[in-house]
Amino acid sequence: MTPRRARRSLPSHLYRARLAPPGADWPAALLALLLALVVAVGAGAAACGGSSGPSPSPSPTTTAGTAALAGSLRQAAAEYWRLVDAGDYAAVAAAGVPGEPPSTTAASSRIAHARLRGIDQVMRQKDAPAGERIAQVRVYIEPTSVSGQPSPWGDPGEHTLFMYMEPAAQGGWLVKSWGTGP
Repeated sequence: MTPRRARRSLPSHLYRARLAPPGADWPAALLALLLALVVAVGAGAAACGGSSGPSPSPSPTTTAGTAALAGSLRQAAAEYWRLVDAGDYAAVAAAGVPGEPPSTTAASSRIAHARLRGIDQVMRQKDAPAGERIAQVRVYIEPTSVSGQPSPWGDPGEHTLFMYMEPAAQGGWLVKSWGTGP
């Protein structure tokens, strides 16, 4: 004897629960449902963030030179490293010199935390544009950890860095660039 498949009957209210109205194009309804799911998952992933992945990059609408760092050069340098530590790369980008390589690239380069330990000296180089200064800073950097990838910063520790800064037209200071050598 061949077994017969029993067909269970469902209550009538379950037949009425549909994702699309009767006569709707099911492939289109399924595509809309999948698209909504992809958007929701993407928004959820963006909201979660994470410190083990790539660092955030500045918003494409951030314009360099639109938000100079206020105060003296020493105060501006301290504020810059506070912004880096907070991960506010849009503000870091806005405090950059227009037309120069964005300092946000260096600031977001695998830095989990940065603490300014001191500003050793402020100097002016020969042949530098008027007003441009170099601040020699000591910054404690805790790099992000990405499995299997060595950090350009090595182990957590203090680094001596040089910040090239110039006065902003609206007052305050803009960061032209910074790095490990003058």
